[in-house]
Amino acid sequence: MTARDAISLLSARLGLMDESQDWGIVNGSRDRFEEFMRIYRDDHLTPAQQSAMAGLVLASASERLDVDARANLEEFAGLLPRIAADNPWRPTTGAGSTVQSFRSETGCAPTRPDCRFRVNWAAAGVP
Repeated sequence: MTARDAISLLSARLGLMDESQDWGIVNGSRDRFEEFMRIYRDDHLTPAQQSAMAGLVLASASERLDVDARANLEEFAGLLPRIAADNPWRPTTGAGSTVQSFRSETGCAPTRPDCRFRVNWAAAGVP
């Protein structure tokens, strides 16, 4: 099975758009955020599905924070080190990176003491 096929199966299983580009962003949902985290954490996924689900979880967290900047994302913060360790791409702090985009969209960063979303950035492998 190709990576594209694996993501198509995941899309069908979850009732999501089978988008070949920006799958996580297109399908991100603040209302299904907990469901997506559970699937990432608990389900047996192919490497392609795991990577796609990581993007979906990140996009859904961003959408949740867009609606409620004080949303409690402690469970998500606990999942970030696993996302960083599990995926072939590594979150970095460079321009255009997943972590940089998430930080700029949400305002969450190690220097923001008022941010409800507390991440142990070092444990997540981010300097």
